[in-house]
Amino acid sequence: CVDAFVDALAGRKRRVYVPRWVELVGWLKAVVTSPIGDRNLLPHVPRILPLMDEEVAKLGRSTSARNVALGDVAVDPQ
Repeated sequence: CVDAFVDALAGRKRRVYVPRWVELVGWLKAVVTSPIGDRNLLPHVPRILPLMDEEVAKLGRSTSARNVALGDVAVDPQ
């Protein structure tokens, strides 16, 4: 891990991936959030969105408990 950071600093790299497979995850994220990924995800939205809305209503908030505790965000799910 330290060797990877030292090598990155020496090579003035903008990114360091430790472990190395994390780089692959970064590339996959770009695909998932692209129109190609949308094409695969959109058919599932009609099923998933009501579940998400139900969870928000059940929790009584539309953000994390940490944000609610900070008191600086609107938390009314209505």
